[in-house]
Amino acid sequence: MKKQLSRELGKPSNSDYAETNQLQSDDPFVVEIGSNDGIMLQNFKKANIRHLGVEPWVTVKVKLVLAYIFSVALYGLNFLVPRSRRIWVFGAWYGLRYSDNSKYFRRRIMISD
Repeated sequence: MKKQLSRELGKPSNSDYAETNQLQSDDPFVVEIGSNDGIMLQNFKKANIRHLGVEPWVTVKVKLVLAYIFSVALYGLNFLVPRSRRIWVFGAWYGLRYSDNSKYFRRRIMISD
């Protein structure tokens, strides 16, 4: 059904690439970036074509976990910093600009004074 549907739409399905002569070299190698679950690569595996699936999200997950651990550790040390009711800290995008909630909250405070 998948092949039939893809042919009706005029586009080859993933398995058509592996089954036809789309890969012209003697020893083809396929790289899929953003492979998620590797469904497309299974067709190349069945056709004995060398393949590699790269999922960038895995690196993002590692970075998120490390950022979470760092922020929890930093929060645990916040009692070392003296506090003042006169100092307000607003978020910014790498110090270049501010927007969203920080922007409107600051505007509201400036109007109130």
